[in-house]
Amino acid sequence: MELDNIFLLNCSDISTEADKVNIKKLPLPDTELFSVKEDDIRKNIKSNSLVSWTTNSESLSKSKKYYVDYKEQTYHIHILSYLDKYLSSHVKDISDVESIFQNNVPAFNSILYLFTDGEKETKRIYLFKLTKNIRLRDKTIVSIQLGKHQKKINIKLPTTNVSSLTIDRIDNGITLPMDNCISCFHIDADSKNSRVEVYDAFTFDELFATSQTQKKYAMTTISNFQNQKWKIAQNIITVRNSTVAQSDGIQVNFSNKQGNNKHNSMDDAINAKSVRRPLANYTDNVKRTIKRIDPNDLNRLIEELNKAVEDKNVKVNFNKNNIPKIDLKNKILDVTPDSIPIFSAMLENKVIEKLLSHEIFIPYYDTVKNKGLDIFEEIDWGTEGS
Repeated sequence: MELDNIFLLNCSDISTEADKVNIKKLPLPDTELFSVKEDDIRKNIKSNSLVSWTTNSESLSKSKKYYVDYKEQTYHIHILSYLDKYLSSHVKDISDVESIFQNNVPAFNSILYLFTDGEKETKRIYLFKLTKNIRLRDKTIVSIQLGKHQKKINIKLPTTNVSSLTIDRIDNGITLPMDNCISCFHIDADSKNSRVEVYDAFTFDELFATSQTQKKYAMTTISNFQNQKWKIAQNIITVRNSTVAQSDGIQVNFSNKQGNNKHNSMDDAINAKSVRRPLANYTDNVKRTIKRIDPNDLNRLIEELNKAVEDKNVKVNFNKNNIPKIDLKNKILDVTPDSIPIFSAMLENKVIEKLLSHEIFIPYYDTVKNKGLDIFEEIDWGTEGS
């Protein structure tokens, strides 16, 4: 396949409806496009360990890589359809390098390489995240000129056959990322064979202003606790390089019991990023502090949280209704939509670390107080892609 065009993309949840998806094209001549090879991108991609996003939820909890087939018609496929429709030569060009940035920060969140095969009528689109260090400004670089499409070729040093190096001055430019590919969209003439491969699940969602994959991981974590596959407070110790659980652990029970919070279900509660992300990132690893502590220590932690609410010398940003309840006799921790923000912070060790500092601030409640809920208006790709 040959590179057809390179596009800059920005998906913003805070933009107006008209410009939630902004696409511009880099105005490169064909001779320059030919110098970017698909093999250079693919050699850094490991796609042999991908699992299905729709059918292998347990594997998703261990890996942030997956694939989605066209027939599954998830939001990934809607994004694929959108890109297939709107990535074309009719997209407006970037006027200059300066317009790629706003206050030295990229105005676009990602870059797309569109490769096409005209005979087979197939396309592959590779997605990379843009960071501010892509900018090259006032740089002097030493390089060797290779390839038939470069202006300087076969220039040898006078006394040897070694190719000479050149010194180039770059006043204002960008680097084209080739490492850390986020996703590849395989688009086939027969749409049934199209698919999306995702190599970094959370960044993929971030770049397309959605959180559906992260929500799926978070709900998988809740399900694994609810089904007693995972437990906490097992008093795990290391003996002769092996880990040993000294306790059966505490079962985590989730219920949709309504409280004073606006959220009446777990689905609503995990709309908040500060709640959703720790759940999505959690793995049942024996190195986790929440797993290594003793059940009695967990009980004392819950008691201390309750005391902290009443203690004027301790600064907190939550109330008793927000604290999970523990039944040490039956080894159950009850978590409701009101208390899941604290449980989520416990998974990240934020509560356990800060308990002794006499200041216990749960990120979720700070955002509620200062900025409103950390929930954003997601792009509905089912609508955008139609």
